[in-house]
Amino acid sequence: MNFLSNALKFTDKHSRITVLVKVLESQVTKEIDAENTEMYISLQLSILDTGVGISQEGLSNLFIDFGKLEEGSSRNRQGTGLGLSICKNIIERMGGSVSVKSTLGKGTEFKVIFKTKCRVTPDYFE
Repeated sequence: MNFLSNALKFTDKHSRITVLVKVLESQVTKEIDAENTEMYISLQLSILDTGVGISQEGLSNLFIDFGKLEEGSSRNRQGTGLGLSICKNIIERMGGSVSVKSTLGKGTEFKVIFKTKCRVTPDYFE
């Protein structure tokens, strides 16, 4: 949610934010019963915006605790500068990854890849 919150915070009203979810891989772990199967799935969550973007210098400081960017600082943006650092740390501890691409003045794309467990019904396999 922090990635989406930041996209909203740094994107003007008439700009665009896109959220994409893609299943990268799925693996059946066990059949629970006739109605449910447990699976691990690898998901890629992408948050793209057409906001202010982040400079190359800003990108290098992005995941540092209390690292707040100066880009677009004319708008009042609250925050401690901890959100991205905490999110990246949690995702990596769970075996996932976070990457970011950005162009100053054009926008930013965050990609989060993580594995999660879910239950599916037989119609999933049809």
